[in-house]
Amino acid sequence: MAAAEGADMLGFVFSSGSPRYAGTGRVRSICASFGSGRRPLFIGVVTDPESEAGREAAALVQNGVLDGIQYHGCAPSETVPGYAAVRVKDGTGTAEIEALLKAGQIRVLADAYREDAAGGTGMRIPVPLAAQIAQHAPLWLAGGITPENAAEIVRTLRPELIDVSSGVESAPGIKDCEKSADYLPR
Repeated sequence: MAAAEGADMLGFVFSSGSPRYAGTGRVRSICASFGSGRRPLFIGVVTDPESEAGREAAALVQNGVLDGIQYHGCAPSETVPGYAAVRVKDGTGTAEIEALLKAGQIRVLADAYREDAAGGTGMRIPVPLAAQIAQHAPLWLAGGITPENAAEIVRTLRPELIDVSSGVESAPGIKDCEKSADYLPR
């Protein structure tokens, strides 16, 4: 549904402790369902590239199933294409994003920080902090984006990309097509 409505990327979580864990079989099946026509980019989301799940995602990139990896809270690989995602709670996260950009990352996703969860927390980055991040590169933003606040976030911060997860779920790991349709562009 997200692809049909114009999503540019579909993310598949490869973190075995997450309620959003996708797994190789499911990802292969979903990606194969698109055939050879126009499709969004397929991105594996990993929190530990050395874990079994992280290695699964890297293998899917190497086999041409996934287009790249979102390295969420971990160092990006030099051999498997992708981009970094940093959990931001204060200026420390901003400095980390700046360092990644200087080191050659073309884009870095800024996600909200919560000590007890790597993502899908429903929390937002404060607007002034997100605006500060946007001074260094086009803003890629995640964290607490819902159908109720997406338009305001886009209007206020003008991000190049928004990444949604828990904000379009009826329960952890269960995407809700009605919620997704409420904010996708038409």
